[in-house]
Amino acid sequence: MMKIREYQSKHLLNPIFEKGLSLDTSPATYFFDTIYAPIRLPTASGLPPDWTYLPVGWSYSQIAEIYAAYFGGNFWPQFYRDTADLNAAIASYSCEAVNKIVACLELNQLKYKKLIELQGYEWNPLYNVDGETLRAHIEQHGGEEETTDTDVTHTTSRTPYDTTTPKEAEKVRDTGSAANNKRTRTHLQDAHSVSADYNAFGEALTEGDSYHAERELRRGNIGVTKTTELIEAARKTLSWSVLNEFFKDLNEVLLIGIF
Repeated sequence: MMKIREYQSKHLLNPIFEKGLSLDTSPATYFFDTIYAPIRLPTASGLPPDWTYLPVGWSYSQIAEIYAAYFGGNFWPQFYRDTADLNAAIASYSCEAVNKIVACLELNQLKYKKLIELQGYEWNPLYNVDGETLRAHIEQHGGEEETTDTDVTHTTSRTPYDTTTPKEAEKVRDTGSAANNKRTRTHLQDAHSVSADYNAFGEALTEGDSYHAERELRRGNIGVTKTTELIEAARKTLSWSVLNEFFKDLNEVLLIGIF
């Protein structure tokens, strides 16, 4: 066996975690590498309305450094003289540290992924009730057009005394055309508008004939939990780390607890 700080001093921890956490993708990615959490950092103008997702994951080299900082005085099984010795063991699948990191991830990957998912949820530590209902109704009519065709000719025919064939005796024509006798009805839309974030359908609306919107918000605590208790619970949540959970699972099968 060999102390973990000796693994680190011989530059062996990095290749062990690199191989153990590798997801075999191209380009290369590693477990715990791509984790993002929603953050709203206050500015001079106050708290921004939108969340920004910032990377909070760890590279395999960072994980190796953190592990050595917390468990450097403990032992791992097997002894390696140098990186060549380690690489030979990895190539022959006989490196116990790599094999157990892989096994730990295979057994617990669902747990780790769901815990990572929870870190991506937007939440306010002072709200234990957070609900929002949007209702909207808009009516908008286009121009309505009515057309009356009055281009009509009235003809009166009579039979004169000297023939049996009727002949035209009188014609009355209403002059004009359909285009000249058109009636147009147009709706005058109001200038009110609703931005996309305040509309139930998420679209900006302008110039409707009529618009009705309701927005109901339920936020804050329900009165049975103090603000200080909510803040304390949030602090406990933020002090927890998925990486600590991984280290705990890994140490159960790999760490030799001798100082």
